[in-house]
Amino acid sequence: MLRFQLIATGEDRWFIVTSSPVRNVFSDQLFAVNIFQDITIIKESEIDQRILSEASEMFSRPSNHDEVLQSIADNLVKNICDWCVIYMLGDKGKLDKFNFAHHDPNKAELIREMLAIFPPDPKFTRGAYKVIRSGELELYPLVTDGDLKMVAQSEEHFQLLKKAGMNSIMIVPIKARGNTLGAISLIWSTPGCGYADREINLVTNLAHRAGLAIDNARLYAEAQKLNEDLEAKVLRRTAQAKRMTMRLAPDGSEVRITLPTWGRTAEALDFAQRRAGWRAGQLAAGPERTVLG
Repeated sequence: MLRFQLIATGEDRWFIVTSSPVRNVFSDQLFAVNIFQDITIIKESEIDQRILSEASEMFSRPSNHDEVLQSIADNLVKNICDWCVIYMLGDKGKLDKFNFAHHDPNKAELIREMLAIFPPDPKFTRGAYKVIRSGELELYPLVTDGDLKMVAQSEEHFQLLKKAGMNSIMIVPIKARGNTLGAISLIWSTPGCGYADREINLVTNLAHRAGLAIDNARLYAEAQKLNEDLEAKVLRRTAQAKRMTMRLAPDGSEVRITLPTWGRTAEALDFAQRRAGWRAGQLAAGPERTVLG
């Protein structure tokens, strides 16, 4: 099996090559016949299934989903984009959580700087916020300088976008149970590279699995919080129910013990004996009793 990369587009192609010799009647080898069978579609399908399988396995682990999203970003730049950004909505409905990767390590810091200084603007009519509002994929097959100027927040931002490289862009929503939780932006900076049905189906499926895993983790955390709150309330109420109280009659003639519903007489007597010192102190501090007669 051979793997080729087209110089013009950077596209990978896979072939199975078989060779057979051709001989004359004297068994002398005259030449060889090479047959190239294009298996690119099969290999791409294998890669896609591997990416989805690895993502599902990572999401099933009780790990930090931020680390999983970063792993997905790293995996995507190895296969179907030059760089990508995964945006997640924060508690206030803003895209304040980012995971990104670039095939060129020297440009990774550039992406970090750009996201820190110029996060997505919710007022823009295209880009991550639009995808999150609509819940629909956006595809920009060929990005021009005019397109970049439309989304750039300043001249500095425009220059950073140019340096990062943006030739073709696909933005896919991350959804779960009718809610959009974030978006994945995939960017080809290599001229001639773009996105077809294969990449759209792969990233849409990946985003769906990511959304379900993240939402399941959120629901689990909420359930755990409710259980912890309920347990704390039960413990507080149990502690209150188990509390015995002892009071001395105003004239000091008797000791009164308040017994909870679960209490027994033997426990009350034991409680009274253990508080004998308190009882003696209360009697000593009280007014002196006068015996009539």
